[in-house]
Amino acid sequence: ARTPALVQLRWARLDCDKYVDARKTQLHAQPQPSPAQENGAQALRSAARGRSDGLHCVKPIDNVLLLVVSNRPNEFLCHYLSTALLHGLRPTVLGWDAASWVESRSPPPWTFHLGAKLVLPLHYLNACEYDNSTLLVFTDHDVVFQGGYADLKRAYAAATRRGSSIVFSTEAESYPLELRDYYPHAPRTAPLKYLNSGMWAATVGGAKQMLSAMTALSTTNTMDRLLHFYLNWHLIDRSRETTPSVYADNDQVTYAGLFIAQRFAAECEKSAIVRAPRNWRCTPPLLDGD
Repeated sequence: ARTPALVQLRWARLDCDKYVDARKTQLHAQPQPSPAQENGAQALRSAARGRSDGLHCVKPIDNVLLLVVSNRPNEFLCHYLSTALLHGLRPTVLGWDAASWVESRSPPPWTFHLGAKLVLPLHYLNACEYDNSTLLVFTDHDVVFQGGYADLKRAYAAATRRGSSIVFSTEAESYPLELRDYYPHAPRTAPLKYLNSGMWAATVGGAKQMLSAMTALSTTNTMDRLLHFYLNWHLIDRSRETTPSVYADNDQVTYAGLFIAQRFAAECEKSAIVRAPRNWRCTPPLLDGD
C-alpha cells in the first residue's frame, strides 16, 4: 500500500509479479515526472542523427549513476529492480526494445548483446555529457543490491584506496582459462580473484576511456558505425559490410586480457626485466580486480 502508484504501474508493465511478490517486497522509490517515453531504438536513432531530444539523460543521484543493459522483461531484471528499489536506487536501463520478444525474426548471436554492454553505455555517457567525476556503477541484470548510494560510494572509495580508478567484481574461475596463471594473488580479505565482467565501477571519465578502448573507438571504429550495426543488425548484408569485432568477441575475454596486459606493464617496469621501447611507458594498472 505504501508503494507509489506510478511505481506499481511500471512494475506491472514489466510483468515482474511472475517472479517477485511485490506485496512482500515494498518498493521504496519516489517516482519523478519523466518525459514522454520513446522506444529505445528510436531514441538512439535520434541521437545518432545528431539530435539528443530523444535521449533521456537521467540526473545522477548523490553523484552516482547506475546503468544496466537489458532489452526485455525477464526474471533476472525483476530481481535486480526489486532490490534496487528496496534500497532507494534508481537504475537506468539501456537498450530496451519493446518489440524484441514478440517479433518472429531470428535473434542476433549472444555476442551481439555482449557488444551492446560496451557500445550503449559509451554512447549514453558521451551523449549526456556527465561530469567526469560522477561515479558510474555498471552491472549485468543478474545482480542484486545490498545497499544504497552511500554504501556504493563507500565501497568504491575503499576499493580504490591504492590508486586504481576502475574496479571489477571477481569470480571463482578464470575465463578464459588460459589466463589463470597470470592473475595476482587475491588479498586475504577477498575469497575470489578472477575478473568478472558483469559488474564494475568507475568515474565517468575513467569509464569512457576504458569503453573507448574496448570498442576500438579511437582506432578503427566510429560511434556512428557501431550504432549502425546495433540498430540495423537484421538489415545489414554481411557480405558487403564487416561486423565490428565488438559484436563478435566476448567482452569477458577482452576485459581479462586488458587487465593482465596492464599487470605485465606495471611489473616489467617495477622489476626492470624488460627494457621498454622509448615510446612505451609502463603505468599503474587502470583496472583492479581486487
